[in-house]
Amino acid sequence: MEMTRATEPRPDNDRAQVPPEVTSERRVLVAIRRLIRAVDLYSRSLVAQHQITGPQLLCLNQLAEAGSLTVTELAAQVPLSASTVVRILDRLDAKNLIRRERSADDRRRVIVSLTPAGRQFSLLTPYSDRHPLRRAMQQLAAGDRDRLAALLETLVDIIAAPPLSAAPVPPLDTLLASEPQQE
Repeated sequence: MEMTRATEPRPDNDRAQVPPEVTSERRVLVAIRRLIRAVDLYSRSLVAQHQITGPQLLCLNQLAEAGSLTVTELAAQVPLSASTVVRILDRLDAKNLIRRERSADDRRRVIVSLTPAGRQFSLLTPYSDRHPLRRAMQQLAAGDRDRLAALLETLVDIIAAPPLSAAPVPPLDTLLASEPQQE
């Protein structure tokens, strides 16, 4: 199935020639690796330019979409643990990108929202129209974007790790001591 750009079909010969011995599985793995690399380079440039990490950008984006969320709601949507999100929010708060306010109805609840600076900065997130991946995706026809999303979601579901066990991980020296000795 050939993906097409939203404006024009893309001929098969527009791609670099792939040797016939390269399997489709290998092509998919290489393409995913190149995509991850491109996103990683963009993220690294954001860290270098703005001292902000990927998880911080993810939280900013969720807040930009929602307007305001409790810490628990934000943690569920990103998905990270609530304690990790609190540490991320501490860093974003120190940069004046978010504000936290106690709920008037329930003082135990903390409502998080973006400051004007946070809203401006959220435009740099991978979900922003300014992000190179988003612009590239918009060049695909809508049906191709839908098929690509479905295929990637299926692939992730197939390879996703099972939920983490609550069992503690034994110390490394305990694991090494229990390995059979080679003679």
